[in-house]
Amino acid sequence: MTMQQRIAPSATWLYPLGVYFMGLSLLDLSVRAVPLAIHNVGWRFALQGMVFTNVGTFMLGFAVAGAAALLREHRTVLRVWSVVAAIMSLGCVFGVAFYTLDALQLRGVAAPAVKLSVTKAAITAIPAGLFAAAAFVGLGIIAHRAASASHSTVDKGFPQDAVLPRYPNVSGGVRK
Repeated sequence: MTMQQRIAPSATWLYPLGVYFMGLSLLDLSVRAVPLAIHNVGWRFALQGMVFTNVGTFMLGFAVAGAAALLREHRTVLRVWSVVAAIMSLGCVFGVAFYTLDALQLRGVAAPAVKLSVTKAAITAIPAGLFAAAAFVGLGIIAHRAASASHSTVDKGFPQDAVLPRYPNVSGGVRK
C-alpha cells in the first residue's frame, strides 16, 4: 500500500478546511468593502490593496482543497481547480494593472504628505499581486497535470508489495 493510498481516506477533512480559509478571506473582504464606492479612486485603491494582502489566505485554502482533491484522486475537481486557478491568475494580473493605474491617479490628486504612503502601499501590494498570479499559475499547472495523469502508477488490482507463495507446479501437470 502506497503512502497516498494510506493518506487518502483521511484527507476528506481537507476540503472543509480549504473552503474555510477561502470563505474567511472572502468574508473579510466583503465586510471591509461596505459601503461600495466604486467611483472613488481612494476606495478602489484601498480595496485592491486589501485584496492583495488577503490573497495569501485565499491561496492557502485553494491549495489545501486542491491537495485534498489530489490525494483523493478527484480528477474532475482537479480539472475545475486548474481552470479556476487560471482565472484567478488573470484576475491578479488585471488587478495589478488597475491597481497601478489607481495608484498613479491617487498620487496625482493626493496631498504631498500622503504621496509617500500611497507609494509605499503600491510598492508592497504590487509584488504581492504578481506573486499571487505566479502562484495561481503554478497551482493550476499542478492541478492540470494531476488531472491528466493516468489513474495510478501502480496496478490497483495487485498490490506492489504483496508476498506471493511459490508453487512449483502451478500448471497442474503431473511430475515425473
